[in-house]
Formats: sequence, structure tokens, C-alpha cells
Amino acid sequence: MSFSGNLQFLILFSSVALYTPYTLRNLHYLDTKLRRLRELHGFRQTIVADQLAIEQSSYARLEQHQTHKILDQLTRVAGLYSITIGELLDKDADTLIREAARRMTSQSIS
Repeated sequence: MSFSGNLQFLILFSSVALYTPYTLRNLHYLDTKLRRLRELHGFRQTIVADQLAIEQSSYARLEQHQTHKILDQLTRVAGLYSITIGELLDKDADTLIREAARRMTSQSIS
């Protein structure tokens, strides 16, 4: 997936509750849910992709069980920096850095 595809993916899922381990474990079924919702609404992948302003091939990857790879990588990156995926996606850069620096300072003092 291209950078713009990754960015579109993050935008698409930034409003989804990705904050709990339960939700992350259930991402295995996300591809099926996306496909079934699309079919329920009678949409083709090209229609959904157009609405999301992404390439059809990028949307197809979401339905082909490739979403978990990106979220797994985000989980690992967030863990490396001792933050949550929610913080990574929801907070603006300045707030995120300020809070991370505060945590690092309080951890080094303890």
C-alpha cells in the first residue's frame, strides 16, 4: 500500500475504537465485515473507493485481510514509545510529544 493508501487507511479508521485489546483481536474478521457491509448496501468496491477517495486496489486490500498488518505495525510502534494506538491516531503531534516527554521525565525520576 502506498503512503497515500496508508494515510487514507488511517483516516478511515481513526474514528473506529482501536483502543482495546479485544478490538485488536477481532480485526481478524474486519475484512469479512467490510465486504458484507458493502454487499448489503449493494456497492461495488469502486463505488466505496471513490467515496473514500482512494484507489479501488487499496480498498480491495482492506477486504483481503491486509488491514491487520498495518494495525499490528502501529501497535508495535505505539508500544515502543509507551503510548496507545488511540493516542497515536487521535492526538495532534504537539500534544502527543508533550505528554510523551512528561511521561519519560516522570519515569526517569522514579
